[in-house]
Amino acid sequence: MFNAPLLQLLLLGIVCCYVCHGNSTIQCASRILKETKFFLTSARNKTGHWNAQVILDHGRGAIGEEGPYEVQLQHNTNICEQSSDPIHLEAKLSEPGGIPQPPAEGYEYVPGMGFYKLHLDLMTWQAAKEQCEADGTHLAIINSEEEATVLLKIFSEHRDIHWVEKWDDQVWIGLSDIEKEHKFVTVLGEPMSSTGYTKWGPHEPNNYGGNEDCVSFRRNGRFNDVSCGHELNFFCEKEL
Repeated sequence: MFNAPLLQLLLLGIVCCYVCHGNSTIQCASRILKETKFFLTSARNKTGHWNAQVILDHGRGAIGEEGPYEVQLQHNTNICEQSSDPIHLEAKLSEPGGIPQPPAEGYEYVPGMGFYKLHLDLMTWQAAKEQCEADGTHLAIINSEEEATVLLKIFSEHRDIHWVEKWDDQVWIGLSDIEKEHKFVTVLGEPMSSTGYTKWGPHEPNNYGGNEDCVSFRRNGRFNDVSCGHELNFFCEKEL
């Protein structure tokens, strides 16, 4: 039985020995390094991203919080020509610390998703991208209806955020087709089609004027392609 809050290091010794030529202490004439792969089950979180989870059972009556725990595994195996040496598996665990620390000032924590901030400074798309990166985040990438609803809720709390009324209903997010026309990708290099949320406004994207390469998110939950040189407010995010 383990007391989870006090658990800092778990050392597992898994011994799978076969006697080398009838003597377990004999030195191998040569050794072969064998690679072992570990496979974890993963699932999509609320933002649509794939996460892998390690489930730890501390036994009945264990005291402590539930995970998630951070686990680092290191595994080395040396194999004799005709037998195997002991396998040493080491796992380092650190207990959960409650609500994660925000990446920068002004970020709102949404359980199960991450941190979000609507920047009220007006910036071009590129400047907004760089500001998010300076915060340790990135321009928001919407991966689900649930995540879109979170952004719209934050957006609704700021009704008058732009000095030009026609741009008051949209903010920058992390999508563009700067590299190749009509091939929209996220700031992380993922195709837009893989994000899980691709709701364009009517007749959008239309590349009006031939230079609308960046994407905004509107109060109606739809996307619009906009000239990257416009100055808009913008959403930054950091996933869990």
